[in-house]
This record gives sequence, structure tokens and C-alpha cells, in this order.
Amino acid sequence: MKEYWRLLAYLKPYWFRLTLTVFSVVSFSVLDGASMSLSIPLLKVLFGSGQPVGDAAGAQAEGFFDKFEFLSQIQARILAGGPLEVLSRIVFLIILIFFLKNLFDYLQRFLSRSLEQLAVRDLRNAIFSHLNSLSLSFFHKNKTGQLISCMSNDVNTVRAVLTDSFSKILLSGCQIVVYLALLFVLSWKLTLVAFLMIPPMAWLVTWVAKKLRRKNLWLQTALGEITSIFQEVVSGIRVVKAFGMENFERAKFRSETQNYYKQFIHTNRYASLSSPLTETLMTMVGGIFLLYGGHQVLAQQMPAHDFFFFPIVSLRIMSPVKTFGNFNDILQQGLASCDRIFRILDTRPKISDRPDALPKTSFEKSIRYEGVTFGYIEGVPVLKDINLEIKKGEAVALVGPSGAGKSTMIDLIPRFYDISQGRILIDGRDIRDYRIAGLRSLIGIVTQETILFTDTVRNNIASGMKEMPLEQVIKAAKAANAHEFIQAMDNGYDTVVGERGTRLSGGQRQRLAIARAILKNPDILIFDEATSSLDTESELLVQQAIEHLMKNRTSLVIAHRLSTIQHCDRIIVINEGRIVQTGCHLDLHRRDGLYRRLYELQFQTTRTT
Repeated sequence: MKEYWRLLAYLKPYWFRLTLTVFSVVSFSVLDGASMSLSIPLLKVLFGSGQPVGDAAGAQAEGFFDKFEFLSQIQARILAGGPLEVLSRIVFLIILIFFLKNLFDYLQRFLSRSLEQLAVRDLRNAIFSHLNSLSLSFFHKNKTGQLISCMSNDVNTVRAVLTDSFSKILLSGCQIVVYLALLFVLSWKLTLVAFLMIPPMAWLVTWVAKKLRRKNLWLQTALGEITSIFQEVVSGIRVVKAFGMENFERAKFRSETQNYYKQFIHTNRYASLSSPLTETLMTMVGGIFLLYGGHQVLAQQMPAHDFFFFPIVSLRIMSPVKTFGNFNDILQQGLASCDRIFRILDTRPKISDRPDALPKTSFEKSIRYEGVTFGYIEGVPVLKDINLEIKKGEAVALVGPSGAGKSTMIDLIPRFYDISQGRILIDGRDIRDYRIAGLRSLIGIVTQETILFTDTVRNNIASGMKEMPLEQVIKAAKAANAHEFIQAMDNGYDTVVGERGTRLSGGQRQRLAIARAILKNPDILIFDEATSSLDTESELLVQQAIEHLMKNRTSLVIAHRLSTIQHCDRIIVINEGRIVQTGCHLDLHRRDGLYRRLYELQFQTTRTT
């Protein structure tokens, strides 16, 4: 239950609204009990002995209203006067009490639902904010579909728990207290008999709860797998259709939905048992009430109107108790969802600022690798003892076979990962001494896979830069050779590019990414295979934009097409995680080595083509 109390902690900032909710719930419950208690004087008026009701002094109280002095006085005031006058008074009180009761019912419903939505809003914001703070390694280990399922399905399940906590459970708890108080006043002996049923009920409910908790966790995981498959297929629908994988994906999806169905049916056996079990036990208690109460009336030890009132309250108390039984099902689902949510929220970022981290606003001298060794898996290094210095304003290309460690080398500069051994220095200081936000503000990255958002062209270029003037956006687009095709679009810079830029070609998406980097105006530029997936014409336009962007900036370029990096000041050849050659294009081409072999291989392939 610690997860449940942790969930309720999201209500603390709204304590005033919570206090009003509790007050409204308590007031509603008290008025509900008062409305039922009016049935006793009403029965006395309608089914009395035919004698005058009398005035306040002569009215005789008995049964329920005779147990306490203040109750006796209340009844005396109600019954004072003639039958029609008393009936009118009782009807007026019933209307007034029901009006106030429903007023508080409205308030508690409105306030409890607003509290629920406030807590869910804050929980969603907390999950999203925390996901943004986590390291890349977390996203490599967790499926996107599972994270989406957590944000949508799990949070909705938690919302249901919060809804029941306030609109139902809080109300039901207050009603049970009021009803039990009425029952104790009517007959404390008979009420105590009911408590004999509580231990077996509690044991049975707890047993069902343990089963439900474990099985609902399985259900949430299975639902995450369904979401994950759906997300992957929709994202890769071109590949699915191109390779004729429709039937395979349908079969895989049906297998997961069938697995979810089986687990749901298995779980539903226990979930469906909770409410009938609770009602059956409460019916047994109600039977005991009727048997004992009827005996008391026949033995003239209880007034008939009290006996009539007793089963009314007894049956009314079954509804809130049944609500508690149903809540147990929802609670167990909610706790399973809370497990998944808080597991994410409790994950600590592997990359974080040191307490004494320094701000970094400019790049002055150089980037230096000193004995850098790194591996994604402990004991399996991808980079081995890298030593390299890149001076400010220098254009450096990284080349080598696939899997040599080129992308890993540049991913270490913005601290997407932290190195295992050695250090990377910028301007003579370890990058771990700088604040991450300041460090990354110096760096602009253009990758092979261009990420665009479902937004306008303007907002994609000015991503993360609020209120950037349109003139600056257009200037960046022109520098990236993107202005012409943007103007040709339906709404120009206000055209929505579609999900992940699906309305644009590969070259157009890449030029928008370059425009984004130009607008950011970073000191350090990183190009990771920025032209490898483009056609010749698009590559030429993108390459021109890249060369324009690289002027007077420190640049690191990864490219398989060696013809695109011949203008670089230096070329670093990497193989199996080590630097094996260094030099300019002419120098490396003259020497026998890996670079020359790669170049000749590409040249031969080009001639053959």
C-alpha cells in the first residue's frame, strides 16, 4: 500500500480543495443519515394509534429517539402540534434536508473530480519531465511502446483509483460511519453481531487482493507489449509492406492480444468474485438483523417503527460496503500501474551534473581525448585508449568500417554517455566538470536519421528557441538551401510537416535539420552520416549547406562517402575502437593503409555502377 500513499501525496499541494471535499462528503453523509431518521416520526404520524400527536411537552419519545436527550428533544419539536401540522413540518424538513444533501453531493463530486484531474496532470508532467532527464541508455533498454503504455494506460488506471478514492471511497467511508452510528443507537447488541462477520470478510478480501495485484501487473505488461508492437508496425509500415510482412505482423499481434485475453480472463475470475462475495456476506448479516429484530418486536422489546428503520439502514449500509469490495479490484489494478510508474520515476539518470558543476557558455581552445576507453556493456569496450586533440576552428572527419566506434566517439562529447576510463577535456577541463545544459548548448548535431516534429516548418527550424523572429528562421533556411522548397509549400513556413516529417523528402528533411543547426549557431558541429541516405542531387544541396555551416566552426564529420570529407583539415581513421591512421586526404591516400583501401573500394564500386 505504500505506492497508494505515495500516489495520494500528489494531492498535498491542493490541501484546501481537499479539505472542502472532505467537508462536503461529511456533510452529505450526515444529512443522508438525517433524511433516513425522519422516517420514524413520519411513520408515527401516518400509522399512529389515532391519538393526537400533542405538543412538545406532551409528546412521548420512545425507541430510537429515546436513546439520547438531544434526540428526544428533536423529536418532541418535530411532533409538536396536530397531525397535519406535523406532517407539513416533516415534509418541509425532508425537502430542506434533501436540497442541502444534494448541494453537498454536487460539491463533493465536482471537487473530487477536479482533485483527481489535478493529481493526474501532475503525475503525467512528472513522468514526462523525468523521462526527459534520463540517459540514452534507459531508452535503449526499454521499449517505446511500454513507455507509451505507462503514460496512457497506467495513468488512466491510476486515475480510476483516485476517482474511487474520493468520489466513492471517501463518501462510502463516511456513510458507513453514519449508518453504523444509527445502528448502534437502535441496537448496539445487534450491531456487534455484524462485526463477527468482519474477520472472515477481511481474510477473503485480502486473499483476493493478493491474487489480483500480481495478475494485474501481468496484464499491464501484456498491454504494454501490444502497444509496443502497434507502435513499431505503424512507424515501420513502409518496411512491413515492402517485405510483404503483413500476415506475419498480424499473426504476432493476434498472438499478443490472445495472450492478453487469456490473462484477463484468468484475472477476471478473481476480480468478478470480489463484489458477489462481499454482497453474499452482507446479505447474511442482513438476515441476522431481520431475524433478531423481528424477535425483538414480537417480544415487545423494540418499537415497530424502529424495526422498520433498522433494516432500511442495514440495507443502505450494504451499498457503501459493496463499494469497498469493488474498490479493491480497482485498487489492485492501480497498484500494479503504480509499480510501473514509480519504477520509472525512481530510475536515476546515469548522466547528471556534479554538485559543483561549472557553467559553460563558449568554446575557446580545443577538444581533447586522453586515454578514453568506453563500452556500452561492462567488459566489452567499443573504444580503446583513444588519444586525440581537435583544435578550435578545425574540421575533422572520422572514417572507418561500420561498428568501428565513430558515432560512439562523438556521442561522448555531449555526454550522451560517460566514459569508462580516461577523460575528455574541453578548453583544458574535464567535460564532467561542466553543467550538461551548458555543454550541450555549444554543440549542434545533424544525424542521418532526421527527427522532425508534427509541427510547422518554422517551429521545427526554431525548435527549442521561443519567439525566434521569422526573419532569422528564413535566413537560416536560405543558408541551408531550404528556402525555395519551403516557399513552394502550401502555407510556406506555416506548413505542418506531418509526423516525423513524412510530407517531406529525405533531402528536404535533412536541410531543415541543417537550418535548425544554423539557427542555433553552435561553436561545435557534429555531422553523423548526414548525407549517406540521399540521392545525388539532394546530397549536393545538403553538402553545400554543410560546407556553408562549417565555415569558422569546429566540426566533426562522420561519413562513409569519402568524397564528401576530402576538404576536411584532418581525417581520423578508426578500426575496432582504435585510431589507426591520421592525416589529410592526400597524405592518407598516398600511404598504404585502411583509408586507401576504403577509398579504392568506393572508387571501384562507383566505376562499376
